[in-house]
Amino acid sequence: MRLLGLVYFTAFVSFAVQAQGLIGSYGILPLSQFTDAVAQRFGTEGYYLVPMVFWLNDSAAIQAVCWAGAGLSLLLVVNALPRLCLFLLFALYLSLFYAVQVFMSYQWDLFLLEMS
Repeated sequence: MRLLGLVYFTAFVSFAVQAQGLIGSYGILPLSQFTDAVAQRFGTEGYYLVPMVFWLNDSAAIQAVCWAGAGLSLLLVVNALPRLCLFLLFALYLSLFYAVQVFMSYQWDLFLLEMS
């Protein structure tokens, strides 16, 4: 579990540094355009097809999700509330997985989700 926490920590912190350039308001693939396109095409069904926390507030939530994930992963490293941490880490990383689109299409991203 502690090693999984370290891997999550590395993943969240490394993405936090790149997040605004990739999916920020002026990034390569802005998250707001993605959420608008999904909502326009699928309506309320989009919330179920693309489950992520960014439906609430996309621009401010990007950094919050990254740093919350880093904090939760450190809690997992010290074995504090491991089941809750694993659930929340999965939810946050799944949100990033969908929001970042093509930039998280590597196999290790899927493996990290499967490990939780």
